[in-house]
Amino acid sequence: MSSILSVIVAIMVALTGLCGTISDTAKPVTVEAGITMEGDLSALAAAAGEQAGPAFSAVAEVLNALTLRFAADSSAARLDVLLNGASAANLAVKAEEGGWAMASSLFPATQLTVTNETLASMMEGIQVNNPLSALDEEAVAAIAGPVTQLIADIQATAGEPETGSWTVGGKDYTTKVTYNITTKELLEKILTTVQTVLKDEKVAGLVSSIEGFDPESIDKALENLREQDEAEQPVLSAAEYSNEAGDTCAEIILAKDEESVSLLIASAGQVTTVNLSVLDQLTVDLVADEEAQAFDLNGSFAYQGTALTFTGSVKATSEDSGDFAFSVTVPAGEAPISLGVRGSVYSEAPAFEAAEGAKVVALEDMMKDEEAANAFNNEFQMGVFGLLGSVMQQFPGLAMLMNPGTGAAPVEEAPAEEAPVVEEAPAEEAPAEEAPAEEAPAAEEAPAN
Repeated sequence: MSSILSVIVAIMVALTGLCGTISDTAKPVTVEAGITMEGDLSALAAAAGEQAGPAFSAVAEVLNALTLRFAADSSAARLDVLLNGASAANLAVKAEEGGWAMASSLFPATQLTVTNETLASMMEGIQVNNPLSALDEEAVAAIAGPVTQLIADIQATAGEPETGSWTVGGKDYTTKVTYNITTKELLEKILTTVQTVLKDEKVAGLVSSIEGFDPESIDKALENLREQDEAEQPVLSAAEYSNEAGDTCAEIILAKDEESVSLLIASAGQVTTVNLSVLDQLTVDLVADEEAQAFDLNGSFAYQGTALTFTGSVKATSEDSGDFAFSVTVPAGEAPISLGVRGSVYSEAPAFEAAEGAKVVALEDMMKDEEAANAFNNEFQMGVFGLLGSVMQQFPGLAMLMNPGTGAAPVEEAPAEEAPVVEEAPAEEAPAEEAPAEEAPAAEEAPAN
């Protein structure tokens, strides 16, 4: 099987397998996402260097115009590549009696079909190493029991409720419960729980399939912990707060010297807020609103003196649709550069479009017929070249980059315009050859007289 046909088969297996995970009664799902690059791109291009700068600018132009759209239901799936809102390429599969069909703008003259039996045999050869797939009820129980006991042990360290006035995370509370547990005690309880879980045969077998994990490392970590002095550990402060309105808040702080890690989880009505701060290098603020079906994420990360910021949001716009956006911003030039993903989710059935007159070819037959496979490979390659040509026309900067040499694109146009001039010049000089033909008779008549 050729490499191109192998890729097509892999895509078909993936898309049909995805359709198989969707219930027959579920509504179709469409996800549309595009990449965005905003800010002072010229500054970053200049920083990239004389050679890399143009490449960066050209790629940024394409990324800002690129959108991927994927739609699927239980019997069909479709992937579209859009440039500036217009479809540049598409590929779709749909269920048929006894199998599936595939069509694409990249091979419009051919519609592939495959039987369910062939697909099933192909899927059997695909092995996904997912340790969680080995979990059964007994293994889950072996994990849940010790974890439940760990939570109970931590809760048992809670002191008596205090009444008073506290402001945490900008909100006022009237009741406080302090947990009397040290960092060393907490870590020892956690590691002991992990030890207990790993003693179960099913869990041990599951963990053994995780590459790079050594169960004995837990024993060594626990041994080292017990040998450490309490003063070597960060100071742990943990408390719960509440008020008469029913608002609650949990605050955990680990501090040592001038460094600290803090986690704050607050709940007010149907709004939950999470604030995380790690060593003044990472901050994360998350707000989830259950009623509005939305959450917002904001944070920053300091790396080698540069502060990166990131944002995210997800919001339902109706029962079946919603919008999402995620971005990372880097300081550069006069305006920060933001790289992100933005899109929407909605319900729309995937369309299956086969070109009129397309030849229906069974995948099983093509896999046995080398001539047919070669013909398909050629068609697919022509489709890809056509796509690249369309992209080059829309993005001259990318075309210049793909053609070596400065000003490559204009050089190609110049010969096209000069060619007619070169051909016409000889055509105009043709009568000059007739002149000698007229003089020849004169030369012959003179001797005759």
